[in-house]
Amino acid sequence: MEEGVVMEKLNIKRFAGGGDDYNEPTYSYAANANIKINDELKLGTSGISLADLVVMKGFFDMFHFETKTFGGATWLKVYYTNSKNGTVLWKDIDELGFSLQAYKWSILGMLPYFYNNTWKYEFLLEYPSLGKYNRWRQTSNPLLADQSVSGYSAVDISMTQNNWGGLALSSTKGTSTIIDGSPGNTTWYYAIGQQAAYQGGIPANEPSVQEVYLWVRIG
Repeated sequence: MEEGVVMEKLNIKRFAGGGDDYNEPTYSYAANANIKINDELKLGTSGISLADLVVMKGFFDMFHFETKTFGGATWLKVYYTNSKNGTVLWKDIDELGFSLQAYKWSILGMLPYFYNNTWKYEFLLEYPSLGKYNRWRQTSNPLLADQSVSGYSAVDISMTQNNWGGLALSSTKGTSTIIDGSPGNTTWYYAIGQQAAYQGGIPANEPSVQEVYLWVRIG
């Protein structure tokens, strides 16, 4: 498989119309529960999973993907924002699905490829300045779940303030943040895809912070 083909076909947005509607594609599943690249991506029918593709050095180089090992698992960075040079605001769910700017980085639109039948979506939300993180599992995709989280299961949680309960589309989407970690509430703590200024930074568990990382487990 040529790397140029991978680059061309995976540099896509699975969104339509420039609005807030997310179009969920159809996937085929392997026996090991990895989600395969389907025919829509024109990468053939060999059943290579994206979870396998991301370990290829060329793929990392092209997309500047970052992984780490932590807590006995391997993690892929799917979201990062940094407000040290001024508040970073996200336009809409389309941009949040795919953006490779240095301080405005997200591949959340690719999350369906990293769903696993064993650990579902397992996330690690990290605030470096606080030295705190939340690690949990959920079955719902944060870009699709409107103000509710399905299948939430705590793994290692250090922040519970302000109705923490996993990630879902925010009730404030379009005004304050696209995703938050206080599902079903009118607040927007644990913001992902911030859309409004907040105390010179990003809403975390209680205080504002300058940096946010979100990782998804891939192994």
